[in-house]
Amino acid sequence: MAKEKGEYNVINTHTEHVGRFNIICDEVEKGEFTYPYSYVVIKNCAAVLCFYKGKILLLHQYRHALKTWELEIPAGSIEPDDDPMMRAEEEVKEETGLNPGPLHYLGTYHLSSGSTTERVWLYWTELEEGAIHQNLEALEMIDLRTVTPNEFETLIVTNEFHQCMGVTAWYLYKSKANSTPDASQ
Repeated sequence: MAKEKGEYNVINTHTEHVGRFNIICDEVEKGEFTYPYSYVVIKNCAAVLCFYKGKILLLHQYRHALKTWELEIPAGSIEPDDDPMMRAEEEVKEETGLNPGPLHYLGTYHLSSGSTTERVWLYWTELEEGAIHQNLEALEMIDLRTVTPNEFETLIVTNEFHQCMGVTAWYLYKSKANSTPDASQ
């Protein structure tokens, strides 16, 4: 099969299984030279920018990889047969303990197209009022915080909120809100 313009010719490949990640280790050929090229296969993800009583609801979650507590928006991995929107709704319910209203699609992006296969679906919603009943996984430690939209922007600008999918969701939400009369379109 002929390679498309720009595709590498893979001479050798093997997969390293490390915990929840698969690392593809290729040897690629370009011209007369060969080079190592590796990337991580990660499950796709869905994330939701949540509004609650006029504020943005954030997760304050312990992240072992960073050994810190991070501010984030609800998100979770998508299994191969999952519908991204349904998975997003489930993550909101589990992590916030509240029911989402209708989810509004913001877009998709790749976290790091040079090093991972992960694709992220982004949505926004208004959470329904009610009693909070989180249903956290065994290793999840999550406290809830609410901030005004102005406070959220300040957290981004001061680098106190640095979750890429949250920053991207906020940017897309604001872009759609400024370009249409209704940001849900």
